[in-house]
This record gives sequence, structure tokens and C-alpha cells, in this order.
Amino acid sequence: MPKILFRLFLSLSLALLVGCSSSSDDQNGNPNSMSDNDKSTITNPLWEADFPDPHVLRSGDGWYAYATGNPGYYNIGVAFSSDFNSWGAVTEALPDRPSWQPITQGLTWAPDISKIGDRYLMFYVARHESSGLQCLSRAWANSPEGPFVDNSKAPFICQSEIGGTIDPHIFVASNGKKYMYFKNDGNAVGVETKIWVAAVDEDGDLLQDPVDTGLRNFRSWHGAVVEAPSVFEYQGKFYLTYSANDYGSEYYAIGWAVSDSPLGPWQDKSIEPLLSTVGVVAGPGGQQIFLDDDSNLWIAYHAWTYGKVGYGGAGNARSFRVDPVEIIKGELTTKGPSVAPIKKPVTR
Repeated sequence: MPKILFRLFLSLSLALLVGCSSSSDDQNGNPNSMSDNDKSTITNPLWEADFPDPHVLRSGDGWYAYATGNPGYYNIGVAFSSDFNSWGAVTEALPDRPSWQPITQGLTWAPDISKIGDRYLMFYVARHESSGLQCLSRAWANSPEGPFVDNSKAPFICQSEIGGTIDPHIFVASNGKKYMYFKNDGNAVGVETKIWVAAVDEDGDLLQDPVDTGLRNFRSWHGAVVEAPSVFEYQGKFYLTYSANDYGSEYYAIGWAVSDSPLGPWQDKSIEPLLSTVGVVAGPGGQQIFLDDDSNLWIAYHAWTYGKVGYGGAGNARSFRVDPVEIIKGELTTKGPSVAPIKKPVTR
């Protein structure tokens, strides 16, 4: 999704977050998740420091959360929790980048990670230095925490005629077929923004030309852009969540659509957003749907704190949050964004 260059000088809380591995909640960045002795609950935000575009991965030993990079600290961040209560410090998941990307940090966004056999595959967004566009790249690792290695000589996908390509998402249907969703970065160059999909093989290589899902900004709350697709399957239907509007504002919000096929056509169901600004939680977005160990649906997302929206000044932090979601009579619903304690994702 569209980003600005992150400030090189972050808050003292983030410096402690990435510079220390202390078990202190204040130092490891999640002062709320262990605010009492009840380890069956969590309290949002899980991270008060900057942790945009969160992606949650369940692995054999626990949970991994990945985030868009922060300049001076990491290209792609990763943190680990064995129980979804206590999280370790954010570390670097992608220490080196290929030569087609600039040395400048702050341009690596929106990681999407999946397990392929005994290895881990990450798609992420990076700047193509020669064109100046944001494009998709691919990296591999032998463990979920990395290091992920990207040996590419050029972008994996870059829709150069329509602004570049961002916000990758891999979805595996119940029949084993795999699909990649992404957005052309049209709003960066003044052309129409669309969400695209293509069938892919085990390693994420495209098996077809990308197909326009038909999803674009047409509702008043969408503003100028839809982005950040995340897809899941439920009782024979396919659900796609997306973010819309200006990510650096309180108007950023999350919507959803439904289809009988991963390739569409998709029916946008969000006359009003699924998640939007409420109270101190401002501009939720950059979401991903994941399952806990009892197959309950959860949404991971970031949000600003109301009154501290945007980078610069008093802002600088899109915090990491999760909330349960449900499907009731075909409708995707949530009681979020939550600020009070909620039962945590089931971890067995």
C-alpha cells in the first residue's frame, strides 16, 4: 500500500523495542498484552510502536508476526511469540536485498509469508531503482524468522504501465490450487487502481496473466484507492478483505467482498466499512485474515492512535492489533476495533 519514507529517528519506545531483548513488556514493545495475570486474554494494541501491514504466520513452535520495514532498523521486521501473549523483540527478516533495489531503506513493504515444504516463501514490495516504481519481489528462508534471501535480478512482478505492483497475498484454496492477489499502484501515478489475481504454482510463479477482480474504489468511503487484498475460504464461498482511502488518515478503513470463485467475479459487500475509526483507534488497515488453532477467524491489522495520525509530529506509529471475526448468515462481522481485553487466539 502507498507509504512515505519513514523517519530515520523513531521514538524511544521503538529504539528499545529493536535494540533490546529484555523480557520487560515496556522494552519488548507490547505493554498491553501482559497487563494482568490472565494469559487467556490480550489487549490491543499488541505493539504500540510502528508495526505496519502485519502478517501473522502460525508455525510449529508458535506465532510469527511480520511487518513493513523501518529505516535504520530493518527491511522487513519479524517478532515471535510462543503463546500470543509475550512477544520477543523485532528482528531483521531480510538482511540483504538485490542490486536492482536502492540502498535506501523504508521502501520495503507488506510482507506475505507462507510455508512451502520445509522452506518459507516471502513476497514483499520493493522499489525498482531504474524505474522508480514499487514492485513485487520474492525471497526464501529455511526458518520462519529468516534470514530470507532474495537473489533476484529484477522485480518478480511490476505492472509498469499502470504504476507498478504492490500488496502481494498468497491464498491456497481447499482444493489445493494457489492464487496470488495484488494491487497495481495506480494512485502513485494518477491512473485507476485495481485489485488483480492470478493462479500460481507451488513457488508462486504465475500460471496465467493477471485477471482484474473488478474491485476498485466506487463507494464514498473508498476515497481514491482500494488495496491490501487478503482472501480466505469459508463453507464454499471466498471472502476478500481490502483496505481503502488514504492510509495516512483517519479515513482509512477495511471492507470486504464475496465470490463463488477465487478468480471472481467479486461482490463488494461493504456499504459501510468492516473496520473503521472508532474512539482512539484511527485508520485501521493493512489487514490479513488468519486462523487460530481451533480454526477461529482473526483479522490482523494496523491502526494509528486518534490525534496522532500520520508520520511526523506526534504520530509515527501504526500499531499492531488483532480482533476475532465471524461469518453470520454469509456476512463478515467483527466487534472490533477492540481496546478492552479479549480472549486471545487459541494456541495448542
